[in-house]
Amino acid sequence: MLLDKDKLYVILSFGRSGSVLISQLFKTWLDTEAIFVKQWSLNPVKLQHTHFMFSGTELDPYVRVFCMRRDIVECMLSFILCEQYKYWHHAVDKPVQNYQPFEYNDWSFLNALCQGYCDWHHFYQSQLRSQDLVLYLEDLKPRLPNPCPFFHETYPDKKQLIQNYDEVVAYIKNFLPMMQISIGPFARHVNTVDAYSVIV
Repeated sequence: MLLDKDKLYVILSFGRSGSVLISQLFKTWLDTEAIFVKQWSLNPVKLQHTHFMFSGTELDPYVRVFCMRRDIVECMLSFILCEQYKYWHHAVDKPVQNYQPFEYNDWSFLNALCQGYCDWHHFYQSQLRSQDLVLYLEDLKPRLPNPCPFFHETYPDKKQLIQNYDEVVAYIKNFLPMMQISIGPFARHVNTVDAYSVIV
């Protein structure tokens, strides 16, 4: 399969896995706008980005690009920080925020978050097709120009912000076996094209 600029693309991710960055790269490559889908309805446009779960039938017209993060713990920690500070993305032309460290204690939210991660990936693993793309933030970052005009890590030093960091990480690790099972088909997926070299 070759990436074709005449096709429609949908960027799919659970969240905190580089999907905004990947959307920006596809936006530049396709020379179009990236529509962020906030409702249960896709649009017949060139490029869109969503965290929702859509059926295979709804996604059939699109090249599906799944955004993943190899380090699941980092993904969960990123969610925690976003919920705490209500700051989801750092624009490169804005000053870095000065965050106050905090002790995390919303274990019910973290429990639901880990379960939601599994549910999202279980939903999509049954739909995974050979022509789909699975892209990893960790594989993409080394290919980016330095400095990158549209990427700045939002929370680069998580351990300094979460005062009970080790406790939180240990809690997340209780869910790791089930989370790793949920992403198994994605981890084994082999892309039919080197999308990184096309979009970067």
